[in-house]
Amino acid sequence: QIKALPTTGLRCKLILPFFMNNFITWINYFFRLRPALAEGQDFEVLVAPAFGRNHFADSELHLIRQLYQDSHEFDFLTVSKLLDEGFEPGVPNREIAKLCQKIMDETKKPLIVQWEVACGFDQKWYENNFDNVYAVWPETKPGYFNTYNFAKQTEKILKSLNSKTLILIGHRYHLMRAGLIFKKLGFKPAAIEALEQFDSNSVQRFTRNKFNWML
Repeated sequence: QIKALPTTGLRCKLILPFFMNNFITWINYFFRLRPALAEGQDFEVLVAPAFGRNHFADSELHLIRQLYQDSHEFDFLTVSKLLDEGFEPGVPNREIAKLCQKIMDETKKPLIVQWEVACGFDQKWYENNFDNVYAVWPETKPGYFNTYNFAKQTEKILKSLNSKTLILIGHRYHLMRAGLIFKKLGFKPAAIEALEQFDSNSVQRFTRNKFNWML
């Protein structure tokens, strides 16, 4: 089980408890006190949030949604169009996708991924498995599509699958945030780290390197 982080101390009247609780939360979030790893744990669904991407700024994500709608909301077709246009999901999402493929081949469990991860799949593999892979796409309105937005859309799919237990597959520094959000939504997540590497070409500043992520 993923342990909840300490409270932030917002209700404390004294400055010292407020500072200490926030400091502990920061240490938990950015360093190596991570979610419980998923070794030997039972689960029903694999879930993979993305980490950065190399094309399309956050302000342009509504264009991705439009492409998805123009593709009759067919995940595989939308991904194929994006790749044909030269979209690059970035190193982290390719590594996350690679691990997702391996685990799904071994377990035959359903897989829910953020759209950037879907773009990192081997396309032959994706074509053969798309009926058991659910991609999550950005909203219609322009703007940042964050981990919480991904989790809320994923929640609908998990409920349709009648699933409560899941394994998160993602970047090591992202898993804590993702795990806490899914736990808050009432799910029971564990985690598998796909990588620790950042991509300096990411359009999102905070996913380019560890220093930016910590800021």
